[in-house]
Amino acid sequence: MKKNLNKARLSQTGQELTPWEKAQLERNKKRQKEKKSPFKKQNFSRQLPQLKNVHKKRLKKRGLLLLTIFTVITSVSLYLILPVSRVKNIVITGVNKQTQKDILKSSKIMKGDFLIETWFKNSEIKKRIKQENGTVKYAKIAEKNRNVKINILEYSTVGYVYQDKKYYALTKNGAVSKATVANVTGNMPTIYDFKSTKNLKLIAKQLSLISQNIQEAISEIHATPTKADSGKILVYMNDGNEVIATIGTFAKKMAYYPSIVAKMNGTGIVDLEVGAYSYPYSNSTTSN
Repeated sequence: MKKNLNKARLSQTGQELTPWEKAQLERNKKRQKEKKSPFKKQNFSRQLPQLKNVHKKRLKKRGLLLLTIFTVITSVSLYLILPVSRVKNIVITGVNKQTQKDILKSSKIMKGDFLIETWFKNSEIKKRIKQENGTVKYAKIAEKNRNVKINILEYSTVGYVYQDKKYYALTKNGAVSKATVANVTGNMPTIYDFKSTKNLKLIAKQLSLISQNIQEAISEIHATPTKADSGKILVYMNDGNEVIATIGTFAKKMAYYPSIVAKMNGTGIVDLEVGAYSYPYSNSTTSN
């Protein structure tokens, strides 16, 4: 490169170029470049429409995206304004009227609430209903035509607890209903004097393990704790007999009750607290 420049600076006679000759040489170089450039200009002129098309496509995509976002926002806003987005009625099934009120209170759903809020909080509402209402085993929430339906399934009842001159249902999981029971049926035992929540749960579990025939034969269960046995109970049977037992082994030992009674000459006391034997009310003992 340097050799060429050196040659260019020399005239044909071997002398250094004059300013005029240098200027002439520069003009010739520019002319040679201009001869080559038309192809590049022509190539760029061909690419220009393509670049414009790409730019238009990008603008079109952005426009569609903005239009979609605007449409969604408008639709959601319109939906939230209209009555169709709000709860019209709340229906609770599977429980009595008093429990329905408790379930409604626990759900915290009110007329006029947004339906979408109920959908999003479905699991939270069901969890709260179960936590605040111990007798509830299962809760299902559904929506149709703006009506919210809460279907409740409770644990099975194993007896009735007598407290403050009122009766409450005791379920197999040891929960006591908040609602009072007006009419106590005769085929389930009534439970008295259970001040210990732990013992109440234990007796509920024991009753759920007893056969239906024996369970229906029990009239009353009274807590009679002692220092030696905090789980001691006195059971009144529908056949006139009394049973002394302890909560921990009640279900297991009550399985022997029919065979023990079959050997008794009359009504009396069946002692299942330690062992299993019976004696008449006159205190004459009969071994079994």
